This record gives sequence, structure tokens and C-alpha cells, in this order.
Amino acid sequence: MGIENLVFGGVGTSVCLETSVRDASQRDFRTFIVEDACGDISPESHQGSLHIMGHMFGWNTTSADVAAAWGAA
Repeated sequence: MGIENLVFGGVGTSVCLETSVRDASQRDFRTFIVEDACGDISPESHQGSLHIMGHMFGWNTTSADVAAAWGAA
């Protein structure tokens, strides 16, 4: 299908989102995690998962950056 990039947001940053991002990364997709479009049960869990995902499995970004990139396309 030619899909190379995936943009992630959702609920359960440390479980659902992180699992999906890890899986997509292992399947050679470029993954972008929208920090302000996801959340978790605690701020500490949320921040810890963002740190791991952004350093190991993809790139952290913001909804403003995504909107700007899509507007430029």
C-alpha cells in the first residue's frame, strides 16, 4: 500500500499506545507519537512511555507540528 509513516495518539500511553508503536517500529514503519494527543492513568507513566518511545521506537511530536506538516503536503 506504500504506507511508510504512522502517526499515533490515543488512551493508555504506557500500554496500548506503546505496544502499537513498538510493533509498528519492528515492522519498519516510521512512527510519530503525538504527545498532546495521548494520555495515561498518571503523568509519570505517560512521560516515561513518551521518553522510551521517542528514544527507541520513533519520534515524539505535537499536534501543532502534525497539522503544520500535513498542511504543507
